[in-house]
Amino acid sequence: MLVANKINTNSSRVAAVLLDAPAVGSLWTPVTPNGNSALHIQQAWCAWLNSTPGLLGFLHRRGRKLTYSDFMPNKLKSMPCLDPSKTGLKELGKVFTSLRRREFLPWPNMDKCAVRAALDDAAADAAGLDRDLVRDWRKRLALEPSVMGA
Repeated sequence: MLVANKINTNSSRVAAVLLDAPAVGSLWTPVTPNGNSALHIQQAWCAWLNSTPGLLGFLHRRGRKLTYSDFMPNKLKSMPCLDPSKTGLKELGKVFTSLRRREFLPWPNMDKCAVRAALDDAAADAAGLDRDLVRDWRKRLALEPSVMGA
C-alpha cells in the first residue's frame, strides 16, 4: 500500500492506493498497516484512508500550505485508523474490492461522488459511526476553502 505524503487538496481523488505489484513514487510512502501484510487488512485500511473520516485524519495532520499538504512519516504514523480487533475490517475490505477500479471524483466534488458515498457508508459501519454524520462531514469537507481551491 502507498500513502500520499503530499496531497493537492483541490485536485486529489485518493490519499492511499493498494497496487497489485510493489511500486515507489516521489509523493507516496509505502506502508504496511501495523506490520500486518494480510490482504484484507491492507484493503480495509486503504478504504478507511480514502473515506471521509480517513481524509479528515489526513487534513488534521497537514503542513503549513493548506492546498498542497505534506505529511511527514511521524504524522502518517499517528493517523487514526480502525482497530482490527474491534471493527468489521473484512466487510470494509470487501467494499474496497468492489470499488477499487471505480473512479473517485476530485475532493471538491466528493459530495457528488457515488463511489465515495458507498465507501463512506461502509467505513461508517465498520467504525460504528452514524452514516448521516459521515455524509454531513463529506458535504462540509467538499465546501472547505482549501479543498475547494478558494
